[in-house]
Amino acid sequence: MIIYLVRHGETDWNARRIVQGTTDIPLNETGLAQAARARELMKDIPLDLIYSSPLIRAYRTAEIINEYHHVPIISEPRIREREYGIYEAAPYEKYPGVDYWDYKKNLKFEGAETVRQVFHRVYNCLGEIRALHPGKCVMLTMHGGAG
Repeated sequence: MIIYLVRHGETDWNARRIVQGTTDIPLNETGLAQAARARELMKDIPLDLIYSSPLIRAYRTAEIINEYHHVPIISEPRIREREYGIYEAAPYEKYPGVDYWDYKKNLKFEGAETVRQVFHRVYNCLGEIRALHPGKCVMLTMHGGAG
């Protein structure tokens, strides 16, 4: 099995350095161009199917890349971005990035998933995908915090 991990293209919140989490922010013009560039880079890869986060920035990236492949896109909530809780929609410099992602500390922030919860759901999903599609070429469109 071959799995390609693709992070979604840029959004206005990425450009403004705002934590998105599960807020459903669309791709901006740069993000659309990045997805189109990924489409061109991946056009000769023999994809069998695509799994995508249901968040529009990832799903739209999958749709654009899929313009050459015409394979099923499966919306998979387990590969969505991390729930950032109280840091959702905050400027990057306001959330404690190092501690927030420290696997050993596994800190719990109000309304947020712990880093181990994120890893657990993503790894379980990857294990299931591997079991369901042996020998296939699968692309996942995801997020920086889930990938």
